[in-house]
Amino acid sequence: MPRVGEDMTIDRTTSDGDGTLTYSWLATANLNNPSWQEITITETVSTFILPTSAAGIYIRGTIIYTDGNGR
Repeated sequence: MPRVGEDMTIDRTTSDGDGTLTYSWLATANLNNPSWQEITITETVSTFILPTSAAGIYIRGTIIYTDGNGR
């Protein structure tokens, strides 16, 4: 599990090569009653460095694949 100052990375395992990937990072303070909020960063990236403000919260990364036909 990454700690503050370390990288979290979303790795894709397969791709057909003709689509686009959209990454997002979400945070919640409570896993028993999660209210996931998107973390605002300057660009959509597959690697996110955990800031000091992330201490004590849960972070998850998501990835959406849109193929070359828009699906």
